[in-house]
Amino acid sequence: MNKARNAKGFGRRLAGAAPLLFVLTLALALRLYRLGDESMDLEEYVTFIGIDAPNVFSYIHRVHMEYRTMAPLSFGLQYLWMQVFGVSAVAARALTVTWGMLTVLGVYLFARRFYGGTPGRHAGFLAALLAAISPVHVFYSQEARQYPLLALLVVVSFYALLRALREDRRGWYLLNAAVNFRVLFTHPFAVLVLLTQGLVLLAFRWRQWRRVFTWGLAHALMLIPLVLWVRDMPKSSEAVFSTTEESSLGEIAWDTGIDLLADDVVHMGAQLGPAPRTFGILPEGVAEKLREGHIVFDVLLVASLGAVAVWLLGQWWRAHPSAVCNTAASEPSFEDYGLLLAWFAVPPLAIGAISWLLTPCNMTRYTIYASLALYIAAGGALAARRAALRAALTVFLATLYAFQLWLTIPGPIRAEWRPAAEYVSAHGAPQDPVFIHGPMMLPIWQLNAPDAPHPLVSTLSREALCEVIVFYFKTCAPLIPTDVAPSGGWGALFQGQGPGTKFEQCLHSAGCVVRGPTIFRGSRQILLYRVEPPETLQPPPEISAATRGLYAFFMDMFRTHESHAETALFERSIMYEPDAEGAPYVKLGAMLARRGWADAGVAALAQAFAMNPAWYTGLIELYVSIMRADEGDVVIAALQRAVQRHPSDAYARLLLGAVHNNRGEYAQAASVLESAIARAPEDPWIRLSYWRAVATLEDYRQQGAMEEAFARDATMGKHLGALYKALYEQHEPSAALDALEEWRAAGFNIAPELGPILKRRLTGE
Repeated sequence: MNKARNAKGFGRRLAGAAPLLFVLTLALALRLYRLGDESMDLEEYVTFIGIDAPNVFSYIHRVHMEYRTMAPLSFGLQYLWMQVFGVSAVAARALTVTWGMLTVLGVYLFARRFYGGTPGRHAGFLAALLAAISPVHVFYSQEARQYPLLALLVVVSFYALLRALREDRRGWYLLNAAVNFRVLFTHPFAVLVLLTQGLVLLAFRWRQWRRVFTWGLAHALMLIPLVLWVRDMPKSSEAVFSTTEESSLGEIAWDTGIDLLADDVVHMGAQLGPAPRTFGILPEGVAEKLREGHIVFDVLLVASLGAVAVWLLGQWWRAHPSAVCNTAASEPSFEDYGLLLAWFAVPPLAIGAISWLLTPCNMTRYTIYASLALYIAAGGALAARRAALRAALTVFLATLYAFQLWLTIPGPIRAEWRPAAEYVSAHGAPQDPVFIHGPMMLPIWQLNAPDAPHPLVSTLSREALCEVIVFYFKTCAPLIPTDVAPSGGWGALFQGQGPGTKFEQCLHSAGCVVRGPTIFRGSRQILLYRVEPPETLQPPPEISAATRGLYAFFMDMFRTHESHAETALFERSIMYEPDAEGAPYVKLGAMLARRGWADAGVAALAQAFAMNPAWYTGLIELYVSIMRADEGDVVIAALQRAVQRHPSDAYARLLLGAVHNNRGEYAQAASVLESAIARAPEDPWIRLSYWRAVATLEDYRQQGAMEEAFARDATMGKHLGALYKALYEQHEPSAALDALEEWRAAGFNIAPELGPILKRRLTGE
């Protein structure tokens, strides 16, 4: 008898849990579908920065140095997860799938608790269903970023606050505070969650001022470490990974409206776009009509969600104690609906206000959690209907969401880095270089194709990309041995920055043969060009033997110390150096050196030095930094032995002098470099190092060393930064200003703006 009763009870419980199990199964299937198929995109790249760090703290430091707007919690958890499950796209995304699944479950539990009883079960099912099939939440659950964790923590935080408001128990307030601390360190803009909850407490519990004050004080103290963390964070419009920009009030209002009601409308939301293979399983005629008719589904979904928002506002008004038609005691209270309404509305409105009044930050993903409140409201709105109408409305709303999901689920949504790299490998030779527009795009290409053999070079602008490609073909390629010389190269642009018409014209005007572009679809379309050299090429300019000696040393340094931490740090530091200052040619020289094409690399470095002589100092300092890891005294001893073995070698003396300079041993540096000048009087770079030593020693009578350097290499006259920089760093700024005036009086081509700049530094104006 008891067994039969227990079996019957278990069957009822299982039947009651079936809707939730169905939703969770659907959510998991959608989040696992094509999980590893898409390339890792720009936003996921930061997760893999420094993933080989020895511990989580070192990893977070590396990510923070690259991604200044990050918050550490999700990255730290991602690091620990990948230490267990491996470093791969699937492993990294599996963690966010887990967060996404827990979010769906959390939405169900919140809605069930919020509405209670049978309405709560119905509302929980529908709210969880919408969270499960939401295109935005499916997309971010498949991306190794912080947003799925943020959504989960916000659900838990509001659940704890709901229980605290209803039961007035200290434990729920403590849970709310503990979760909110984690929310703050998941995303900087999560401070809006605290703002929302603080406003709710002030509005509804102001009479319990001690409780509200304690909650506010605790959260104010939480903000202290967050402020310390973000104190050097750039403005959103200045951040590397931000695409926000100055907007008009109308544009901000539109973005806020999208954030409130249209996060899941693919053609309206800013977070993702339709996949190129949408409705591919249908006949093309039917698929085309569906694609063209998306506006109908878009309007219906926005109207439906707008109706839900109106219903929520109406329920809040009806629940007011003073309302004539106030709700029954068993239904959510006035403050319950106020909490849900604030969760839905305050963060998007606050983002809009900040964008208008302070700085652009109108990114709907920053408040991705606000849409969860709308799903919960939708569940309540439908749960209040009769069974037949509720079922019909559920099917209707689920159909609208399924249409939006179908626009994205076939993929690809993210940029197709991996297919682009595979295309290059299939249609080009391993030695063919790939020239990429955008320095951040180069490591993402490497992340998606770690085993690809092609050398890579990047520039900041498309104009510079064309110039570097032309320079490579005309000056560097002829110096590569014919048996390994590339037959051509590749240029990669991104459609989001406009078509490549001008880029093509630039290459054509230089005589290059251009084929393409081959277009790879996704949120950032990749335009891939095959570029081949002009049919007739002039012999490259000769480089003097003296200059070649120093450049060849740099070639050896790049090749020998390619994987050294200091080399990696140097290359990261020049990623965003201006193209006009010669940075692309340093990158090109390093790339050619690593391929063993030293002569071609020398030509690239010569171009970089001609554009900005300060690269000489930078590369010498890189060498010293590499050697410093092996102890400076050992390096000096080795160089001294090299000087003794090769007494006529000026460059061993140059390096020895540079090491002395960097150790602050300027007298020794001056002595060694004097002997180097005697052995290579025609080399201007030795004189530049010598000037640094004697200027630091306040031996201004040796200005002749610099005059001679300029006389021997006129290109140095275009960039005098290295001259006064050495004096400015090692001496008083006023001495540097005096030196500038002396150089100008002596007939040097001093840029007129340098003096005023230095004066402003002196006066602090």
